[in-house]
Amino acid sequence: MMIEIVNVDQKEVTNQEAAEAINTIKRYCDCRYCCDCTIRKICQEYFDNSDAYPDDWPDLCAD
Repeated sequence: MMIEIVNVDQKEVTNQEAAEAINTIKRYCDCRYCCDCTIRKICQEYFDNSDAYPDDWPDLCAD
């Protein structure tokens, strides 16, 4: 399956979009191990997962 990028405009990310993205990562990581992960480099670059794995993160809600 290929994903087609249809829009490359950069705009400010809303709190809701950020919360949804982090919750998506959390759900993706459930039942997976970091050593087998396809997004491991991104996770290590943007998140400090030294204390807890992403599937242990609390769910985020954008207020």
